[in-house]
Amino acid sequence: MDYVKTREVWDELGRDVTDAARRQLGTRKIGKNKSYGDATGTLRRSLTYTMGTDTVSLSFLAMPPADKYANFLNYGVNGTEVNRGAPYSMGSKQPPRDAILSWMKAKPVRLRDPVSGNFIKQTPARMNSAAFLIARSIKKKGIHGLFYFQRGYDAIAPDYETKIMDSLAFDIAESMVTALGGTDLTQAT
Repeated sequence: MDYVKTREVWDELGRDVTDAARRQLGTRKIGKNKSYGDATGTLRRSLTYTMGTDTVSLSFLAMPPADKYANFLNYGVNGTEVNRGAPYSMGSKQPPRDAILSWMKAKPVRLRDPVSGNFIKQTPARMNSAAFLIARSIKKKGIHGLFYFQRGYDAIAPDYETKIMDSLAFDIAESMVTALGGTDLTQAT
């Protein structure tokens, strides 16, 4: 059986869930961070899906270069002091300083004087110091999970329940008619 109609509906579902997951990124506010999860837009642009060839199945994933960190943002990371219930843990290492520095430039993060609270000049030494402190905080506290694909699926799936069942029923009926030597249902409708 080819499942032609069903595969069309699953393909449409995959596109809609991926679009909904993209909308989820950067819209969640955590603390003072109003666009948590996608500072540069790289992850949002890299989200995609694949369909299985032999059965009707969907897999949601991120393409390179965001595939290196997509699961960490999706599921979260446990810190050394805070357990977030995530499948990943920081262990004894903290995030690389270079990654934190590039994130700081993309946000952009502005440094303040700890005494007066005024903005200060961003020298390389101060930026490295701030990046170290941010990385140490991430090591201790971990990362909140965004669950962007799950939230996208939850928002879209109810609209597809009847579509999937109708397309599956149509494909089964068409295969039965064809097996019995009848006419093609697509021509009859």
